[in-house]
Amino acid sequence: MSPITEEQYNWLFKNILEHLVEAHSQLAAKDKLLATKDRQIQKLTSEKPPRCDNTEVASSLEAFLDSEMVEYGPDYHILQTEFQTLYKKYCKSHDVVARALKKDYYEEPFTKKYITKRREEEFDLIANITKSVNRIMGVRASAQA
Repeated sequence: MSPITEEQYNWLFKNILEHLVEAHSQLAAKDKLLATKDRQIQKLTSEKPPRCDNTEVASSLEAFLDSEMVEYGPDYHILQTEFQTLYKKYCKSHDVVARALKKDYYEEPFTKKYITKRREEEFDLIANITKSVNRIMGVRASAQA
């Protein structure tokens, strides 16, 4: 093999240098694109989901009733205050609006799940009086709640 001339050496060096510069610029462009995508992904994952408003088809109460925090059964019941506490806890942890449990709001979801609200008279042994308590019939807090 014969040695290369200075002219051939300069031509090779020039071509290799051009390829290196081109490869470097392509890598820099890919790095810039990846950095942009990383920022977009970070922004999407750091944003909280939008809060539900009252016009949504699926209400927060229906979502709560479909969650694993409650169990259904004909003999199950829970005090309304406990039910409301669980519901508010669910809404807070899922970042949705917890609406007041008024009849026009809870009637349809309760009917779908065969849940009723009942007012009962109960004798309080400590206070020695009869007081009214509201119970939600057909549902109870699950062990996971």
